[in-house]
Amino acid sequence: IAIGKSMKSERISPFWVNGYQPFSAIKAYLCLMIIAPLMNLYVEKTSEKQLRHIIIYFYIFQTIYGWLTHSAVFFNDGYSTLSFMGIYLLSRYIHLYPNKLTTLSKKNDIIIFISIILLQAIIAYFIPSIGGYIMHYLSPLVIISTIYLFLFFSKLNFTNVFINEIALSSFAVFLLHTNPNLCNQYFKPLVIYIFESYNGIECLIYIFIFLLVIFAASVIIDRMRLSLWKISWSNIFEKLYDKYNR
Repeated sequence: IAIGKSMKSERISPFWVNGYQPFSAIKAYLCLMIIAPLMNLYVEKTSEKQLRHIIIYFYIFQTIYGWLTHSAVFFNDGYSTLSFMGIYLLSRYIHLYPNKLTTLSKKNDIIIFISIILLQAIIAYFIPSIGGYIMHYLSPLVIISTIYLFLFFSKLNFTNVFINEIALSSFAVFLLHTNPNLCNQYFKPLVIYIFESYNGIECLIYIFIFLLVIFAASVIIDRMRLSLWKISWSNIFEKLYDKYNR
């Protein structure tokens, strides 16, 4: 909670009720979880051809009205359940009906991903007026690069207890670094200061250190929260158990 006269409602409301844009994705994802069983039933009953056509039509519609013209506000710049439904169906299709484009080697997957990222950066640098469009969440380039990044990681085969433990706090990292009380007041000014004060590799190194500190702090705080939750929940459960088993 931010304390001050300039306090705004989106800064003091919990993420599940406020309208702060990054938190919209959380609510959209929760809604997707509710709808997912119905989509799974549809995918199981429909044919490959029908599913492919539905996905193609959806992305044509989203590209025209959600990305190019911004005339369909319900896409909410990609932070909507509708956009997540499109990604979900596309992912299911890739999983159920693999083809030459989705069964490339890990090396090719990451090359395609990096190539698209570099293409976006070059376009944004030389044509700043369309840089925002190219980097937009509904941009076909962003969606394609995301697919190949996902395919790259899906083909990795390794297990690591430490990484799995850290991964449990990924949501905590998201909540902390997008929190408007911290992001707008502290994080953004600090990154701008680094950008204006340092050049080249030195700038990147300081920004990387800053991101690493934010990530580590988020994980440490979340691990403390998990420990406290286990202790408090254990006490509550034991009291309830004793109460109803006397």
